[in-house]
Amino acid sequence: MSFVSDAICASRNILLQGFRSLPIILGGATLFLGLTQGNFNFLFFFVGLCILVPTATLLVNGLWDFLFGSVSILPEFLKIQDSLWFLPQGAAEQCSLLHSGLPAMGAPAGINVVPSFWMSMMSFVYVYLFVNALNLYNKQAEPSANPARVSARKSQAIMSMILVVGLFITTMVLRYGTACETALGVGISALLGGGLAYGWYSFMRACGMGRLDDLFGIQNRILPMQSQEDVNPTVCVPTATATTS
Repeated sequence: MSFVSDAICASRNILLQGFRSLPIILGGATLFLGLTQGNFNFLFFFVGLCILVPTATLLVNGLWDFLFGSVSILPEFLKIQDSLWFLPQGAAEQCSLLHSGLPAMGAPAGINVVPSFWMSMMSFVYVYLFVNALNLYNKQAEPSANPARVSARKSQAIMSMILVVGLFITTMVLRYGTACETALGVGISALLGGGLAYGWYSFMRACGMGRLDDLFGIQNRILPMQSQEDVNPTVCVPTATATTS
């Protein structure tokens, strides 16, 4: 029985560590897929997830510390409520991907988690995927498009949106239940990560003409209209050239 209990405890610890490192795992996976497959969609997604979001989170952490820590804007009782915007030092060591900001003013043992790196990065992932699926669903089909393929694309987009919303809610609840987040931190992190995801997706869509933003790979499989009109295959072969001596 001790072996079974030890195996269960070890499995539980592995799952908890994996859940704690989930944003880093997702970032590493997108970078690996982007480099090995030459997929620019994943590479640009990696840039947004692992460079843009942490940078913005760090800046907002510093701004939040300055406004509500160094400057006397809020009443004193709001500054010392650890349930509002910071965690004890020990909890932060066990929960955070990185140290989110500086120790909160008035509470040296606290670390600011408004927003947190973990929740901001995961919000970026889910909102980006949701916006991606929503745009695939709303994409207007060509008049000559195969109705079955259009229906399959819309069905896949709907299923993706449902799964993304379900996973997003589940992830937020599980993360909040670990006592590694505050209610205020979850809200601010979701707004920050979601806003960056929408902006980064829109930027990629504008720059790549709808080809660099799609992580599902559906957009790149849709041929241009002029390519679909030519039903006869064309093959280019070398021709023999006459030589003169």
